[in-house]
Amino acid sequence: DLTEDREYNGHLFRAIDIRQARIMVDFIDRNIGKHFIIHCKAGMSRSQAVGRFILDMYPDYYALSKYNRKNPCQTPNYEVLSKLKAAWREKWVDGCGPSTHPWFSFSRQSKRLVKCYQEHKNLVIGYDFDGTIYDTNKVGGDFGDVIDLLKKCTDFGFTMCLWTAEPDPEKLAWKIEYAKKLGIGVDYVNESPLMPGKKPYFNILLDDRAGLPYTYILLFRTLEILTGDKDRI
Repeated sequence: DLTEDREYNGHLFRAIDIRQARIMVDFIDRNIGKHFIIHCKAGMSRSQAVGRFILDMYPDYYALSKYNRKNPCQTPNYEVLSKLKAAWREKWVDGCGPSTHPWFSFSRQSKRLVKCYQEHKNLVIGYDFDGTIYDTNKVGGDFGDVIDLLKKCTDFGFTMCLWTAEPDPEKLAWKIEYAKKLGIGVDYVNESPLMPGKKPYFNILLDDRAGLPYTYILLFRTLEILTGDKDRI
């Protein structure tokens, strides 16, 4: 369970490094959906860490067995586990995979939003209504995380733009009032402060049909930086 390289009885024992973690993550990604045989000398901590990593990060493909419970990943080596998760985040969150596109980076996008705020003392936030802050289609689930984030954006003074395909004036008025009762600002409705053409301008748009998990994380991280809560990033 080394957290750093250590010499013992004349032998140098090495801890996992980020380069090895990247190799392991790439190997798992290339073989996702297949059976993995994971082993180390004792089978008690390092191999459990790899198993725990796969269970945590690929839940759509793997789950803890109901039948073979002899080694249920309860004592993983947390240095190995944290390095694997760091390599996964580096690849799929900060780097968004192997692409070299200049904006396929959460860190770079977040810095871009922070810089924009520093220059203009404002961000323009677009948000959808149906399926984003209200369960119109009755799919169930909790919409609270998105609502809370938009409330924080409102409290921080961002320009809030409600964007919704609603032709009925009465229903549109109800949606506006509903958002306001939640504590979400409605500075513009189906418009933005910048409309150079038909394309509305937002710094970021939260919409269940437009990559909501990723825009939520990006906005969440950006707001943490702007509010000084950097320890949670």
